[in-house]
This record gives sequence, C-alpha cells and structure tokens, in this order.
Amino acid sequence: MSGFYQYNVVTFCNDAYYPFLIPFLKSLFAHSNDSINAVYVYNTGLHLDNEREVLSRFNFSEPPINFLPSGICADDLLKIHGTQWQKIVYSKAELFKNVIRQKSMLGMRPTAMIDVDTLFIGDIFKFYDVLPKQHTWEISPCYRTFNLHICSHIGSFVMAKATDWVTEEFIPRWIDIMTTMEQTPKESPSLSRAVFDFKLGLHGGKILSVPEYLFSSVIGFPVLDDTCAIHMKSDGANFCSVEERMNHPQVEGYIRRYQ
Repeated sequence: MSGFYQYNVVTFCNDAYYPFLIPFLKSLFAHSNDSINAVYVYNTGLHLDNEREVLSRFNFSEPPINFLPSGICADDLLKIHGTQWQKIVYSKAELFKNVIRQKSMLGMRPTAMIDVDTLFIGDIFKFYDVLPKQHTWEISPCYRTFNLHICSHIGSFVMAKATDWVTEEFIPRWIDIMTTMEQTPKESPSLSRAVFDFKLGLHGGKILSVPEYLFSSVIGFPVLDDTCAIHMKSDGANFCSVEERMNHPQVEGYIRRYQ
C-alpha cells in the first residue's frame, strides 16, 4: 500500500442483487487488495446460504468480509423505484452513518459506500492516495459528468472519514432532505442538495467531489483510460434485469473474469 490510508468498503445486497456481489468483491480485491482494511455488506434480504457461499469463496489472504444486519428484508429489487427498491435505497445513508459511527470497528479509516452493482476495472483508492495528507476533506461524493440536468451528484459512490461533522451534520442533513422530498428518485437529488448547502458555508472545504467517469461510470457511457469502476445500473427503461446489465458488451468480459 502506497497511500496514507487503508480503506473500508460498505455495500448492500439482497437475493435479487446477489449475482452482482461476487464480481463486486473479486474485482475490488483484484485492483485494490492492499488498500482495503475490510468490507462490510449490509444484508437487506440475502439468504444465509448466499452469505456462506461468499465467505467460502475468499481466503484469509484477502481483506475480511463482514455481513451486517440491516433490519430490512426486501426480497425483490427488480422493479426500479418500486416500494422495496425505495426501502433499501433510501435507507443507505442511515446505514452508512451507523457503520461510520462505529469508529472502533473501522479504526478511523475512510469508508466508501459503493453500490453492489459496481464492477471495478482499476484501483478506486489511488486518487485519494496522492492527495496531500493535510487536505481537509471529510466527505467525498461523486459528481455527475453526464446527465447533469438531473442533479449534480450521485449516491452510488460516497467516501467519508469517521468524523463527527460527517455523522452528526452532513449525513443527517442528507437524510432530512431525502425524507421530506416529494420527487422520485430521492437519493441523488437529496445528496446534491446537501452538498450545495454545505458548499456555501464554512464547511465547504470538507467536501471533495470526484468525477463520475472515474468512480461510477454508467454502462453505455465512455470508459476512459483512468476509469476505475463501471456502475451497472438500470435507467428503468434499458438494461432492466440483472442478466441484461451483466451481459452488456461493455462489462461481460470482466464479469466472466470475476465470477
């Protein structure tokens, strides 16, 4: 490891999204193994047999994988913006805050919240490793480089340090906006609003926005030489099923490698 930190990774998985989990973990470890302290997977409806299969597929030379209870059991995520989909997506920020608060478990290391339908094709942590150690960032959301008309930031990748400002001010503000917002979707627009609100104040220097094309490039969009991750998300109209998304020409070769 060449940087200042080791990092934690938090994701969320149920049985419907389980096919994404092995490629997520294998590709993450293939590119960032030495930079990871631990991976935390919130169980949002994942069968115990699938948890056991994951643990059996990885060995002691790799970072530990820890399954955490979420209090949510949604057995179907295939309907985008459906009731169960919303239940998980709109709980992510609260669960992220809870795991960051457990500073003794995380060892005060930065923690990345990343959607499980992400495939890694490079080291996502190299960007942070080259920042000056005195940099004041505490939370690092991903800003849109495509579809800017929707909102400025996306909730599929957020890095945070275990600070009181993150857990007591920024994330609670994000949650407050999300829970009072009438529009759907809510997660990314509410994150964008929270970033905007704090950027205007004294805490603007604590927010480090990173580009979407590096950390969460959507399938179908250009993959550049320094792109580190592809988000196999559905737009609700195209590539809706898990199979369609994993068989997309842009990622199918990587999926075969990391299954």
